[in-house]
Amino acid sequence: MIVARAPRRRRKGAKGNNPTIPRDRSLAPPQFQASIQISRVYRFQATTASSADQITATSLCDLLVMAVTSTVGYDIARAIKVRKVEMWGPMASNLDPVTVSIEWNPSGSGPVAGPSNIVSDTSMGATKCAHVVASPPANSASAFWQIAGGATPMMTLAFPANTIVDVHLSQILFDGETPVEASTVLTSPTIGQVYVRNLDSVSPGADVLAPVSYSTI
Repeated sequence: MIVARAPRRRRKGAKGNNPTIPRDRSLAPPQFQASIQISRVYRFQATTASSADQITATSLCDLLVMAVTSTVGYDIARAIKVRKVEMWGPMASNLDPVTVSIEWNPSGSGPVAGPSNIVSDTSMGATKCAHVVASPPANSASAFWQIAGGATPMMTLAFPANTIVDVHLSQILFDGETPVEASTVLTSPTIGQVYVRNLDSVSPGADVLAPVSYSTI
């Protein structure tokens, strides 16, 4: 003889009867990152060739500026971090090989350093342009967050004229702090307007990497 078993009763409060209650019973809002941080890609085009165009933290912090007088601009970003750099070198009209390269410089501010990595590529014929893409070596000075005032080159670029350079950059903006005055402004800007400067603007007059599709000074 088979005896039917009585259905088991669920214990009060068993899973499925009541909504899940988080372990943290605090009703306070969660913490959040209050710093104003943006990440974007800036594009530049070489007006002339260079075999050793040095890019410093100061020139990267100078990328976004607001004109405050007819000759002075203030940085908008207080710190920067390079995520990646990508370059495309145009092929020569006579189809001679064209080379572009990125060197991550080994020295930084203080005792922090890193390997002197060089990433290079050369065009072939009329179908393959020179193309390189590279990120700063892990734990190198170039891979860390940087602030304006760093005169040591983070990277050195070599390229022919009309090379396209994309810089993938994260920036923390000023928020209540006194901004840093950018390097010398060459042209007369409109006061209060925001501009994108040359990638190598730390040497005005010698800079050759002009921003593409942005107002610049």
